[in-house]
Amino acid sequence: MSQRRHLTDSEAWRTVGRLEGAQTQAEVTGVAQSVISRIWNCFLETGSAGRRLGQDQRRATTPNEDRYLTLTARRLRNMCATLLQQHLGWVTGTTISTQTVRNRFHVVGLYARRPMPSLRDVDPSDSVIKSYSSLVLLNRDSVDKNFKSPKIVRF
Repeated sequence: MSQRRHLTDSEAWRTVGRLEGAQTQAEVTGVAQSVISRIWNCFLETGSAGRRLGQDQRRATTPNEDRYLTLTARRLRNMCATLLQQHLGWVTGTTISTQTVRNRFHVVGLYARRPMPSLRDVDPSDSVIKSYSSLVLLNRDSVDKNFKSPKIVRF
Protein backbone atom coordinates (compact mmCIF):
# COMPACT_ATOMS: atom_id res chain seq x y z
CA MET A 1 0.00 0.00 0.00
CA SER A 2 1.39 3.38 -0.94
CA GLN A 3 1.90 6.15 1.57
CA ARG A 4 -0.58 9.00 1.72
CA ARG A 5 0.71 12.44 0.87
CA HIS A 6 -0.65 15.77 -0.29
CA LEU A 7 -0.17 16.82 -3.87
CA THR A 8 1.81 19.98 -4.39
CA ASP A 9 0.10 22.90 -6.09
CA SER A 10 1.98 22.25 -9.32
CA GLU A 11 0.90 18.59 -9.33
CA ALA A 12 -2.71 19.62 -8.70
CA TRP A 13 -2.61 22.09 -11.58
CA ARG A 14 -1.02 19.47 -13.83
CA THR A 15 -3.89 17.11 -12.92
CA VAL A 16 -6.47 19.77 -13.80
CA GLY A 17 -4.69 20.37 -17.10
CA ARG A 18 -4.84 16.68 -17.95
CA LEU A 19 -8.53 16.51 -17.09
CA GLU A 20 -9.23 19.59 -19.23
CA GLY A 21 -7.25 17.93 -22.00
CA ALA A 22 -9.90 15.17 -22.16
CA GLN A 23 -7.98 12.53 -20.22
CA THR A 24 -10.05 10.33 -17.94
CA GLN A 25 -9.46 10.11 -14.21
CA ALA A 26 -8.09 6.59 -14.68
CA GLU A 27 -5.41 7.90 -17.07
CA VAL A 28 -4.10 10.40 -14.53
CA THR A 29 -1.76 8.07 -12.65
CA GLY A 30 0.01 8.06 -9.34
CA VAL A 31 -2.85 8.87 -6.97
CA ALA A 32 -6.25 7.48 -6.09
CA GLN A 33 -9.36 8.35 -8.08
CA SER A 34 -10.90 10.10 -5.06
CA VAL A 35 -7.96 12.52 -4.95
CA ILE A 36 -8.45 13.41 -8.62
CA SER A 37 -12.17 13.85 -8.02
CA ARG A 38 -11.62 16.17 -5.05
CA ILE A 39 -9.11 18.30 -6.99
CA TRP A 40 -11.49 18.59 -9.95
CA ASN A 41 -14.48 19.51 -7.74
CA CYS A 42 -12.38 22.08 -5.89
CA PHE A 43 -11.30 23.56 -9.22
CA LEU A 44 -14.91 23.77 -10.44
CA GLU A 45 -16.10 25.43 -7.20
CA THR A 46 -13.28 27.88 -6.51
CA GLY A 47 -11.34 28.13 -9.74
CA SER A 48 -8.18 27.09 -7.91
CA ALA A 49 -6.63 23.66 -7.72
CA GLY A 50 -4.17 24.43 -4.93
CA ARG A 51 -4.74 23.69 -1.28
CA ARG A 52 -6.52 26.31 0.74
CA LEU A 53 -4.89 27.96 3.71
CA GLY A 54 -5.71 26.42 7.05
CA GLN A 55 -6.07 22.88 5.78
CA ASP A 56 -3.28 21.56 7.98
CA GLN A 57 -3.76 20.30 11.51
CA ARG A 58 -4.64 23.08 13.92
CA ARG A 59 -2.11 24.16 16.55
CA ALA A 60 -3.00 23.08 20.05
CA THR A 61 -1.64 26.25 21.66
CA THR A 62 -1.51 29.91 20.78
CA PRO A 63 1.78 31.83 20.69
CA ASN A 64 0.84 33.47 24.01
CA GLU A 65 0.32 30.06 25.61
CA ASP A 66 3.68 28.90 24.21
CA ARG A 67 5.33 31.96 25.74
CA TYR A 68 3.57 31.32 29.06
CA LEU A 69 4.80 27.70 29.05
CA THR A 70 8.41 28.69 28.46
CA LEU A 71 8.35 31.46 31.07
CA THR A 72 6.78 29.13 33.63
CA ALA A 73 9.37 26.45 32.87
CA ARG A 74 12.20 28.93 33.33
CA ARG A 75 10.76 30.29 36.58
CA LEU A 76 9.92 26.91 38.09
CA ARG A 77 13.01 24.94 37.06
CA ASN A 78 12.04 21.70 38.81
CA MET A 79 8.64 21.20 37.13
CA CYS A 80 8.38 18.33 34.67
CA ALA A 81 6.35 18.39 31.44
CA THR A 82 3.36 16.66 33.06
CA LEU A 83 3.09 19.29 35.80
CA LEU A 84 3.47 22.11 33.29
CA GLN A 85 0.75 20.55 31.13
CA GLN A 86 -1.60 20.43 34.12
CA HIS A 87 -0.64 23.98 35.12
CA LEU A 88 -1.47 25.32 31.65
CA GLY A 89 -4.79 23.48 31.76
CA TRP A 90 -5.70 25.06 35.10
CA VAL A 91 -4.69 28.57 34.05
CA THR A 92 -5.99 28.76 30.46
CA GLY A 93 -8.30 25.77 30.11
CA THR A 94 -6.27 24.45 27.16
CA THR A 95 -5.79 20.69 27.11
CA ILE A 96 -2.53 19.56 25.49
CA SER A 97 -0.35 16.48 25.69
CA THR A 98 2.96 16.29 27.50
CA GLN A 99 4.64 15.64 24.15
CA THR A 100 3.30 18.99 22.91
CA VAL A 101 4.85 20.65 25.97
CA ARG A 102 8.19 18.99 25.20
CA ASN A 103 7.96 20.03 21.53
CA ARG A 104 7.36 23.67 22.52
CA PHE A 105 10.39 23.53 24.81
CA HIS A 106 12.64 22.08 22.09
CA VAL A 107 11.81 25.04 19.85
CA VAL A 108 13.18 27.52 22.42
CA GLY A 109 16.11 25.34 23.54
CA LEU A 110 14.68 23.88 26.76
CA TYR A 111 14.76 20.16 27.37
CA ALA A 112 13.12 17.66 29.70
CA ARG A 113 13.83 17.96 33.38
CA ARG A 114 13.58 15.48 36.18
CA PRO A 115 10.92 16.30 38.74
CA MET A 116 13.28 15.88 41.72
CA PRO A 117 16.58 17.78 42.02
CA SER A 118 19.73 15.71 42.11
CA LEU A 119 21.74 15.91 45.35
CA ARG A 120 24.92 14.33 43.94
CA ASP A 121 26.68 17.59 43.10
CA VAL A 122 26.02 19.23 46.48
CA ASP A 123 28.95 19.48 48.86
CA PRO A 124 27.54 18.42 52.24
CA SER A 125 30.38 20.04 54.18
CA ASP A 126 29.05 23.55 53.58
CA SER A 127 25.34 22.80 53.83
CA VAL A 128 22.91 22.18 56.61
CA ILE A 129 20.64 19.23 55.96
CA LYS A 130 17.12 19.50 57.31
CA SER A 131 15.08 16.35 57.43
CA TYR A 132 11.32 16.66 57.71
CA SER A 133 9.02 13.70 57.08
CA SER A 134 11.43 12.02 54.64
CA LEU A 135 11.88 15.25 52.67
CA VAL A 136 15.49 16.42 52.54
CA LEU A 137 16.07 20.14 52.12
CA LEU A 138 19.46 21.77 51.81
CA ASN A 139 19.75 25.18 53.39
CA ARG A 140 22.88 27.04 52.29
CA ASP A 141 22.00 30.22 54.21
CA SER A 142 22.66 28.89 57.69
CA VAL A 143 26.06 27.26 57.25
CA ASP A 144 28.40 26.74 60.16
CA LYS A 145 31.89 27.20 58.68
CA ASN A 146 33.62 25.83 61.80
CA PHE A 147 31.81 22.51 61.63
CA LYS A 148 33.04 20.19 58.85
CA SER A 149 30.16 17.71 58.64
CA PRO A 150 26.59 18.77 57.92
CA LYS A 151 24.19 19.39 60.76
CA ILE A 152 21.01 17.38 60.84
CA VAL A 153 18.14 19.44 62.14
CA ARG A 154 15.01 17.54 63.17
CA PHE A 155 11.66 19.24 63.55
